[in-house]
Amino acid sequence: STQSTWDFGAEKRSPKDFALWKKSKPSEPYWESPWGRGRPGWHIECSAMAGDILGSNIDIHSGGIDLRFPHHENEIAQSEACFDCHQWINYFLHAGHLHIEGCKMSKSLKNFISIAEIIKIYSPDDIRMFYLMHKYDGPLDWSEESMKHAQAEVKAFQTFFQNMRVHLRTAEETLKNPQKWDAIEKALLARFQAVTVQVHEALCDNCDTPRVIGLLKELVTEVNRYISQRQDVKDDSNVRVVAIADAAMYVSDILKMFGIGPLKEAGIESTAGSANFESRAGPMLDVFCEFRSRVRSIAIDAKQPEVLRACDWIRNEAAPRVGVQIEDHKNGASIFKIRDPAELMAELAAAQQEEQAKREAKEKVKLEAQRQKEEKARKKQEQLENQKRKAEEKAAKEASKKAAEGN
Repeated sequence: STQSTWDFGAEKRSPKDFALWKKSKPSEPYWESPWGRGRPGWHIECSAMAGDILGSNIDIHSGGIDLRFPHHENEIAQSEACFDCHQWINYFLHAGHLHIEGCKMSKSLKNFISIAEIIKIYSPDDIRMFYLMHKYDGPLDWSEESMKHAQAEVKAFQTFFQNMRVHLRTAEETLKNPQKWDAIEKALLARFQAVTVQVHEALCDNCDTPRVIGLLKELVTEVNRYISQRQDVKDDSNVRVVAIADAAMYVSDILKMFGIGPLKEAGIESTAGSANFESRAGPMLDVFCEFRSRVRSIAIDAKQPEVLRACDWIRNEAAPRVGVQIEDHKNGASIFKIRDPAELMAELAAAQQEEQAKREAKEKVKLEAQRQKEEKARKKQEQLENQKRKAEEKAAKEASKKAAEGN
């Protein structure tokens, strides 16, 4: 015979049972009821609040993955019974748990990190990118390595937009040149159109944000590859601004939709202040960069290192202090980007430290090679001296032996 699922000695008569009303413990709040002093059960409490505010049909209901059963199942059962409806919730979004270095984040484990603490280390954009790079319904493992990865992705997009602003800033002048599209422009357009379709499909596929970020990175790579290919064409190196503008704006719009900002860092547009500065200073900086490029070219031909050092000083020290980044390209031309002065100086300081470390490492290798060379020479000299000493000792023994034989 089968054992009955009813157990009158247990709190539940069936594993499927859940409480609508619970007897209050001495320290808990209570309400008077026909069944004595008590309070609503956990599931009915949530259903009552949601139903009171949103009514008999809710489009999206979210919560942690651990609430899927039994909490949300019980909410559905009692709410559909209350409202006499067949579908109280249209869609459930269950978020995965956050883990810290492989362990579930929990106050009891004392391994949690507050938002106030983490934004002292990383920017809001870094944190948003970290979340976007993971599926919302899967486990999320926070670690220094994963945050550094997200930080690098944000930086890569920022660099891309800075490069795009350089091209778009001179669009009016560039459009005066031939704009005929060749195979490389058509290939970029085809890839851009394909990415827009794939991004839409990824968002419709359970909000697959990691896939979207990956597709945006692919599009950025394609735009950069196109620019490099076009600039390598000797007779027609003019980048087709229209070919890159739509793709760049699309990447910007998707990231803004995800909350990646502010605009001056993560989009093609700038804030009003920086936009006004760039519009005013842009023509002067273009002239200055052109002048500096010509001076550098003359100094290189005339072999004047002092002039070249002065040009480097402007690029590496003077311009960054006022938020201008100057880049020298292999074709001899120079471009400028408007950046945050503090960020620029920090990058330059890091680059200088890295260069110093490389010099020290190179010097260390050089000194070690010199030491090994001297050690080898010393050992060789010792070997020669030992050979000479042994030869002298041998000669002395032979001479002594002959002297003895003569006597």
